[in-house]
Formats: sequence, C-alpha cells, structure tokens
Amino acid sequence: MVSFEFVVVAVITQHIIGFVKSLFSGLQKSSCDLVQARAEANRAKIVISKQRTETDVSSGLYKRATGIAERVSVTSEKACLFSSSHQKHWANAEVDTA
Repeated sequence: MVSFEFVVVAVITQHIIGFVKSLFSGLQKSSCDLVQARAEANRAKIVISKQRTETDVSSGLYKRATGIAERVSVTSEKACLFSSSHQKHWANAEVDTA
C-alpha cells in the first residue's frame, strides 16, 4: 500500500531530478567538460537550496502530491513531515548554545 509520505517524497525527488538531469546527461558524454559540469553542479546546488526555503515551491509540491494521492486513492495528511528533531543536521537547524 502506498502512503501519503511516499507520494510526497516521490514528488520532491522528481522536482530535484529536474534540476540535475542535464548535469547527469552531460557527465555521461564522452566529450564531457568537467569545468562546465562543476559550474552546472554549483548552479543546481544553489537553485535547490533556494527552493528549499521558498513557500510557493513547497506549497506547489504539496498540492501536486495531494492531487496524485487523490488519483491513487491515498488519503492526504496535513501534517508537518519534518519536525525540528529531524532537522538537527541541517544547515538551518536551531542550535542550543547555552
């Protein structure tokens, strides 16, 4: 059985792969330019990092996930998928300095 969390993860993964697809294709060519590939990888990293904090992007991905969930008869849940306890290793996590 498919869960709503699985649908959300699949939607987010597809979104991220969209940014790195051209990088993957370029790296597989025999005429691969590693300098250009590194620049493209850095651009993808910056875009993905920015998108992580944009509310419009996360809202759009959530709407897309709920639409897919409805089509496959999965009940969508409006819950916080990432609590602060999961974010302790992320760059934007709060740190107790006391």
